[in-house]
Amino acid sequence: MRHHGPLLPALAAAAALACGAPPSLRAMPQGQLYFPTGMFFARPAGAPERSGALFVASSNFDRRYGTGRLSGIDVSALACGVAPAGACVPDFPAPRAAAIDVVSLGAPVEKGLASLAGEMDGIEDPAVPGTFRLVIPSRAEGSPLQIADATGAEIACAGDPSAEDCSAAAFSLEANRLVGAGVPRAPAPFSASIYKGPDVPNTTGTGPPFLVETGDTFVTSLQVADSPAASGQGFRAYAVSLNVLDDEVVSDDSFLQLGLSPTESVAMGQRYAFMSGPQSVALRMVDHWSESPRVINSTVEGQFNLLDTRGLALAPDESQLFLVVRRPDALLALRVRGGLGDFPSLGVIHAQLLPLGASQVRVVDKPSGGHVAFISCVGTQSYDAVGSSQGALVVWDDASAKVVSLLDGFGFQPYGLAIQTIGGGARVYIGLFGEGRIAVVDVPDLDAPDDVRLVARLGTSHVCTVNPSALGCTETTP
Repeated sequence: MRHHGPLLPALAAAAALACGAPPSLRAMPQGQLYFPTGMFFARPAGAPERSGALFVASSNFDRRYGTGRLSGIDVSALACGVAPAGACVPDFPAPRAAAIDVVSLGAPVEKGLASLAGEMDGIEDPAVPGTFRLVIPSRAEGSPLQIADATGAEIACAGDPSAEDCSAAAFSLEANRLVGAGVPRAPAPFSASIYKGPDVPNTTGTGPPFLVETGDTFVTSLQVADSPAASGQGFRAYAVSLNVLDDEVVSDDSFLQLGLSPTESVAMGQRYAFMSGPQSVALRMVDHWSESPRVINSTVEGQFNLLDTRGLALAPDESQLFLVVRRPDALLALRVRGGLGDFPSLGVIHAQLLPLGASQVRVVDKPSGGHVAFISCVGTQSYDAVGSSQGALVVWDDASAKVVSLLDGFGFQPYGLAIQTIGGGARVYIGLFGEGRIAVVDVPDLDAPDDVRLVARLGTSHVCTVNPSALGCTETTP
């Protein structure tokens, strides 16, 4: 539900909170992706299936440059017939052939972001068809929550459409650090998820007119907040609830206290927000229909022995939840029962071991029914890694309850995922965190998800910039 009240100060007003600010003022080279993390594919309702824009957050993980970046890439501008032959992306579905290295991203639109951007999400604004609102949390100084509007590949920073850096008008989720008890605040925001379904009217006769509204959003926080700030006591964990389609999006009422354990990733359902976290509370459900949201522990850690969690994805029909865990690296497929009721339950129906560094997961429907999950695994995170130790893309089919395809050796540290559905198939974009490029993979038929084809890699590798001694790097290597 939407929250109204005084806005928290913008990030600029929280500059005093910064500690260890990046020393470098170097600008990231134009057209470069640098340690990409969050990704989102935007295609307006009713638009041609082969059209759309890919948005990529460059996290500037090592602080080499002064800021991070949000890039908008028009995928149709990279298609063969538009881009030069030999440096273009073949039409979907691409034939089986050697992957094409497309060095140029065309003419990407670029806006600055705070460094250390996390998992982004977006939604087409019902009031402005064709325009998407994007939300990008960042773990940088002040814990900014950055919001942008995108039409095609064009980007305008919310709050100041003419700004070149969307962090300038961002909301600080740590603005209360120097105020009173120092809470509520959500340090190191990481993951955002937006409810994209219709408004649900409140028929109880009390409370707000809607139980959930299009655009309702949850944002996770990787760290607990102490109270007072820097006291090392009074720890509590917060998540942030807001509606990204509102002009006034963040107030003190937006912070939800979740106990003592921080949160990792989030997936929004119609009634419950599902949040991954540490071993003790590996998966929580937050009932956002309630004025004082109830927090329900799924006790998944009692069904599968794990030490940590990473990404999660909710099936479009909300019948299943897919959770990525670490130690061991695995995918858990959970059945969701009573997802609109007062007493939901989650049960592990399949557990699939994965390659090293399991991280993100996205799920799409199969035309014949059921789901296909795509999982990224970052591997050993060594620049001298080869083959499967570089990382992998895993394709899991819930109909056969097994891995049906595993693609590895195509780039360093596959992490972020975005999916463009085309007909009964999908084009998958995979952010190669370790080399600053995007891998393009085609699955021509989601009913036959074992047919996976590496099509192209987009952008210029930053491996030799980051680690000149890496395998294959020379003094003249870009």
